[in-house]
Amino acid sequence: MDTLRAKETYSFHCQGCTTRLLEDRVFKRVLPLPNGNWNAIVDDWCCHPDPFANKKLLPRAEDCLLGDTFVLLARDSNCNQTLTEEVTSAGAADSQDTKKPCHRLALISCASCSLVLGEAVAQGTLKLYITQVVVRPAVGDGKLDASLNRSAFLERTVAARLLDLSNSLSSFHFSVQTPDGKVFLLLWVLNGDSIIAAVPEKSVGEESSISPLASLSPSLRATRALKLLYISCSNARASIQQRE
Repeated sequence: MDTLRAKETYSFHCQGCTTRLLEDRVFKRVLPLPNGNWNAIVDDWCCHPDPFANKKLLPRAEDCLLGDTFVLLARDSNCNQTLTEEVTSAGAADSQDTKKPCHRLALISCASCSLVLGEAVAQGTLKLYITQVVVRPAVGDGKLDASLNRSAFLERTVAARLLDLSNSLSSFHFSVQTPDGKVFLLLWVLNGDSIIAAVPEKSVGEESSISPLASLSPSLRATRALKLLYISCSNARASIQQRE
C-alpha cells in the first residue's frame, strides 16, 4: 500500500492460484482514500446536511485509489476471462433489524480457483481486497512465484494495517466484518512494540554460559510482534474451521 507509485507498471495476481487477473497497469494517479469510517464523522466537519450522502469516490480509467484494506481500479477487457461476478443479497435477511434495507453485493472471484477477491462497487470499477491479491512491479515474464506463504502474508498484512490505524487514529478497538457488514471478530490492540526472540531448542537448558559469540548466531532471531486480544463472534452453528 505504501509502495505503489504513479507511472510505474504493476501486475495483479490472485493469491490463491497466482493467476494474472488484469493487464499490466501504469497509473497516472495513485491517491489515498479517506479513512474507512470517514462518513460516520462527516457531521463534525459540516454545518449543513451531508454533501457526500449516497456518493461514491470512484477511480478514473488510469487511477488507483488506496483504501485501508482495498484498492479501487477500473476494469479492463481481460477481466472477462479471469474474473467471475456473483450478486448476493445482504442486510435485512441476515439481521434482526427488519428496518435495515436489504442491499445487493456483487462479489468478484477468481475464475481459476474461485477465491473471492473483492467487489464490483460500480459499473466498470473493481474493489480488490489487499489480503486476496498480490501486486508487484511488472518485470520479466510477469509470472508470480508460487512459493508465497499465504498464511504469513495475511498475518503480516493484517498486523501492519492494525498498527497503522491504531497509530493514526489513536483507536485500539476494531471489528473485522464480512463484505456484507456482519461482524465475526472483535480485536483489541494492546502493544505494537513487542519483540519475540526465537531460541533453538538445543540451546535451552544448557549448563554452559552463553558465549558472547552466540548473539551472532544466525539461528538466534528476534522479530517485532503485535500483541492483541480477540473475541470471536461466530455463532454456535459455525463449523470448527470457521471458529478457528
